[in-house]
Amino acid sequence: MALQLLQTKLYAPMPRLHLVRRERLVDRLLSQGKRPLTLIAAPAGFGKTTLVSEWIVQDDQKVAWLSLDNDDNDPARFLTYLIAALQTCQAAMGETALTALAAPQAPPAKALLTLLINELGTLAAPLTLVLDDYHVITAQPIHEALTFLIDHLPPHLRLIITTRVDPPLPLARWRVRNQLADVRADDLRFTPLETATFLNDVMGLTLSAAEITALETRTEGWIAGLQLAALSMQGRADVSGFIQAFSGSNRHVLSYLVEEVLNQRPEGTLDFLLQTSILDRLTAPLCNAVTGRSDSQPLLEKLEQANLFLIPLDDEGRWYRYHHLFAEVLRTRLQQSQPEALPMLHRRASTWFAAHYQLDRAMHHALASTDLDLAATLVEEHATTLMLQSQLVQLRNWVVQLPDDLIQTRPRLLLAQGWVLALVGQLPEAEKLLTSAPLQSLTLPADVAGELALLRAVIAGFQSDPTALTWAQQALALLPLSREDLRVTALNEIGLAYMRADELASAQHTLLEAAQRAEAEDIRFIAVDALTTIRIIQARRGQLLLSVQTCQQALAMVTRWASRDRLGAPPATGMIYVGLGEVLVEWNDLTRANEALDEGLRLLQATIEKFPLARGYSALARVQQAHGDWDGALTSFAQGEAWFVQMQIPDAPALAWLVAQRARLWLRQGNLSAVVDWAAQCADRGDIELSFVQNITRVRLWLAQTRQSGSLVLLDDATKILTAVLSAAEVGEWTGYVIESRLLQALILHAQNDAVGAALALEQGLTLAEPGGYIRLFIDEGEPLRFLISHRPSTEQNTKLSIYVNKLLAGFDNAQSTVDESVIVAESSIQNLQPKLQNTLEPLSDREREVLQWVAAGLSNSEIAAKLIISTSTVKTHINHLFGKLGAQSRTQAVVRARELGLLNG
Repeated sequence: MALQLLQTKLYAPMPRLHLVRRERLVDRLLSQGKRPLTLIAAPAGFGKTTLVSEWIVQDDQKVAWLSLDNDDNDPARFLTYLIAALQTCQAAMGETALTALAAPQAPPAKALLTLLINELGTLAAPLTLVLDDYHVITAQPIHEALTFLIDHLPPHLRLIITTRVDPPLPLARWRVRNQLADVRADDLRFTPLETATFLNDVMGLTLSAAEITALETRTEGWIAGLQLAALSMQGRADVSGFIQAFSGSNRHVLSYLVEEVLNQRPEGTLDFLLQTSILDRLTAPLCNAVTGRSDSQPLLEKLEQANLFLIPLDDEGRWYRYHHLFAEVLRTRLQQSQPEALPMLHRRASTWFAAHYQLDRAMHHALASTDLDLAATLVEEHATTLMLQSQLVQLRNWVVQLPDDLIQTRPRLLLAQGWVLALVGQLPEAEKLLTSAPLQSLTLPADVAGELALLRAVIAGFQSDPTALTWAQQALALLPLSREDLRVTALNEIGLAYMRADELASAQHTLLEAAQRAEAEDIRFIAVDALTTIRIIQARRGQLLLSVQTCQQALAMVTRWASRDRLGAPPATGMIYVGLGEVLVEWNDLTRANEALDEGLRLLQATIEKFPLARGYSALARVQQAHGDWDGALTSFAQGEAWFVQMQIPDAPALAWLVAQRARLWLRQGNLSAVVDWAAQCADRGDIELSFVQNITRVRLWLAQTRQSGSLVLLDDATKILTAVLSAAEVGEWTGYVIESRLLQALILHAQNDAVGAALALEQGLTLAEPGGYIRLFIDEGEPLRFLISHRPSTEQNTKLSIYVNKLLAGFDNAQSTVDESVIVAESSIQNLQPKLQNTLEPLSDREREVLQWVAAGLSNSEIAAKLIISTSTVKTHINHLFGKLGAQSRTQAVVRARELGLLNG
């Protein structure tokens, strides 16, 4: 469940029909539009909000509005509402950052704001964001986040802050840099002319110039004081006497005038004002529930018409709020006159908000009522729903406000606390709680016992503990049929446990059932997570087409959600896009792969899904490498590493996996020294797939060093490691790694002059790869593998395999060079290779010799094509054949080796 937004916080107050026009200040706001920040700071009652609402109607740019209150001191809530305000002007703005708050562990505020700022940078038209009543914000993390936002504000975005006190922001620095415009109390005070207009024209008084001057002097242009004075003077016979007696500081004057105003209200109206003062926002049904009345709507309309500090928040007259200062005085008087009524009023408000699913407000009033049983019941009733919908921050905020001794007596509260600890990664603390006396000694209801077993399963799964399956099965057996939300979660955990145990068929069957039931129950994260795991299993088994079909099934499900409500795709949907992108890369469909990976990474950046994000950046680098964009590929790896640093996850198997993939890119570039350094530092992390990647990369390094040095010694170690990887991959049905191992095995055997063994290993790899349609796995291996494939024994009896081989060779011919041509092999290495080359070199054709001469002369492919009157693609084909016959990986290497072999003239 997403945070239930109070939409009236996003409405700019409607300018009143009868008010004092403040052209001088509106013109000032208009002229200051080029400065990133405008600060309107003055005590209560100086017309800060009214001024901004007047400016809005005179400026033609879009304005996003956010009215702040005390509850907005939670950083996650603050950012959610800030993005919601921006979305009133541009619906899709900030979706990536907004969905991050649904993750079990939200990323740091700066990480979210970075995503948001990047989106704001694409604004084509000016936009102003107004933060009204910022003085209620006291949380330092929010001040730091806002400082970061303002320091990096895009050029088309302007921020206006209204506040009673200067916020703890670097105002002096911004002022020196001409980035800040101030509007202060002295600017906001009514001038004598504005005072006269207000008192006589707006408030309908007939005061003399002397009386107006006296009031203006004594209030010092304080607008609220003038308004209260005018209300007190309406219908009063001795206006002059009232003005003469009017004196004192603003606070004293306010108390005096409010008493005057309140004392003139009918008793029923006064009770209504006092009882509803506990509410930050008012609407008639809520007021009826709190006061026990049935006439709140006409009473609210009458108060608005009387100009009694009631501010409308919409055009329909449904939502209002009291002027903050007026509300404070009402609450003070309520506390003084009816303290015994406060708990009851807050309980009624809490009940109404809970019934309307505004759970944060319901909890606020439950705590204010001091009825801890009511607050505890709210947590117990809604904790599981919040957990399943990733509203972990809200759940944690609720739990920490309850006394520990109360939590210890109520198992459901202990469970809520346990979910919070487990899902934010505090596993030892969660385990300690599960073994606490209350959960061990009490007789638990079936649903509580089942949820407890489910929580144990989740914790065990996080730790790769095989008992996770037992706990999940126990949870499913205990949970009653009425708790389908927990039962489908238990089913998903059973599927995950089967997968970790390599029982892949059972895992797929269970996860499919979990996905279907989760979709039916609208448990979105579980639905996406289950289908993602199915997709992973299918890809692992080499069933790439099935994997794509599962991705399409998941995206169709997300589309159905989007057509039904605005919540749309959970951030975990990024896992689906990355999985789709990986297969499209493997199929060499690079354009569509790039699109899928971009979308997947956009979503995943706002999550803590480590391995999917690492795989996404790695796949994107493969796309860039395939296009010959080496710098882009290295940048993608750097961005992936930066994400782990930014998310404060410096030591994780997923990061080690990403670094190993970058080492493979270095190998393709010929940067062997960097790979040697990597190999010396990498260590076993206990993750099976990570060990595959690390060991296969070591094998590639030894093979590259063998090609460079001519010594075959390293290939013995490579063969041992590769044999172990191949065995483990075959047992676990890691088809992609089996294929890759067979290809490397073929290359090693070829280097060892075992042509029969090489052909057999290659044939095994091709046979296994054909059903899945693997392409890039072969092309990325470069010219040595193309040479082996093009010279493999004929297999005409296998038509499907022959077609597949031809497709692979076409892919090689159309692929861009996968080796940086600036890489030059040392002369000593070439000399070591020379005898081997002379023994194994396949003779060059006449045309290949011609092409070689022009390559040595430095001509480009198109220039050679013009010289020989052939197509550029034909030139590329000849060059690729030259690379294979010379054992070269670049033009430079080919020329150097040809000279050593005496194949070039001069």
